[in-house]
Amino acid sequence: MTAAICAPARLAEIISQGLRSAGLEHEIVAGGEALLQRMAENPPSLLLVGGNGALEQYRTVRGLREAGHTPVLLLLDPSQANLELKSSFDDFLLLPLRLPELAARVQIGLSRAERARPRTGLSAGDLAIDFERFEASVRGIPLDLTFKEFELLKYLVSHPGRVLTREALLREVWGYEYFGGTRTVDVHIRRVRSKLGPEHESLIQTVRNVGYRFSEGK
Repeated sequence: MTAAICAPARLAEIISQGLRSAGLEHEIVAGGEALLQRMAENPPSLLLVGGNGALEQYRTVRGLREAGHTPVLLLLDPSQANLELKSSFDDFLLLPLRLPELAARVQIGLSRAERARPRTGLSAGDLAIDFERFEASVRGIPLDLTFKEFELLKYLVSHPGRVLTREALLREVWGYEYFGGTRTVDVHIRRVRSKLGPEHESLIQTVRNVGYRFSEGK
C-alpha cells in the first residue's frame, strides 16, 4: 500500500520526512496532466494534495473522487479552507502540519484502502485460489477443477473454520434456482478432496450430520 504526495517541493519534502520516519511507503508525484496520467495507469492507495497548488488541483482531484478512485487527504492553509472544498475529500488537515498527526491520518487512510480493495485471490498453506483466472493450485500446480468445484472450494476457503451446512453450500454455490438435493454437495466435496490429493484432502473436514468446514491446519 503506497501513498502519493502531490504538493510543492518544500512541503512535499516535509510530508515525505514525516511518512518516512513512520515507516510508511510513499512517493512524490507531479500535478496537472501528469497526475491524471499517473492515476489512470497505476493509482496509489492514498493521495495527499496540499500547499499553494492544492486549489489548482481541485478540479482534477474532485473528478477522480467522483469516479470512485483513490481516496484523498487534502492539506490546506486555514485561509484556503472552506466546507465545500473539504466535503469533496475523504479527509483533510490544516497547515502547518503536525507530522505525528499526519502519519496517523495516512496510516488510517491506507488501512481503509486496504480493507476496501477487491480481493483477487486467497491462500491457505500450499493452496492458492486465483479469482480472476478461476484457478486453484497446490504448491503452484493447478488443480483440474470444474467451475462448480472451483466455486465450492473458493466458498469454503473464504469462510475458514466456519461450519457450513449442505443447504447453505447448495444455496450459496448453486443458487436458489437449483432444484437438486444436498447429495450434490457431497458428490462435489468428494471430487474436490480427490483433486486436492491425500496430503491436502483433510483441509475440508466433515462435520457429522451438519455439513463441512475448511481448516487451514492438517
